[in-house]
Amino acid sequence: MIRQYVGLLDQRQLGLQVTAYVSVRMEKQPEEEQDEFHQLVTKEAHIVECHAMSGAYDFLMKVVARDIDHFAELCMLKILKYPGVAHVESSFSLKAIKSSHALPVNESL
Repeated sequence: MIRQYVGLLDQRQLGLQVTAYVSVRMEKQPEEEQDEFHQLVTKEAHIVECHAMSGAYDFLMKVVARDIDHFAELCMLKILKYPGVAHVESSFSLKAIKSSHALPVNESL
């Protein structure tokens, strides 16, 4: 059940002041472009999570950045240029109310 052990670092102490949730809508694309998109997302260290989604958007990314200018650079010079990306919409975290990686393993279903 244990996938890996990690140390949880303080994002702000690392100088990463901005957390953005980026909704991505894709164009219809061949499988090769989908694979390239997945590879680019995986390689970009500032994209700390990416989920395939149901609904209006195809993917939801959690992106961390030093500041808003750094985020703008990541978005405009990288994410928007990934193959197949048609549209992005970003929302910014103002304050983390809960941030946990613990899973509810003791609950009975």
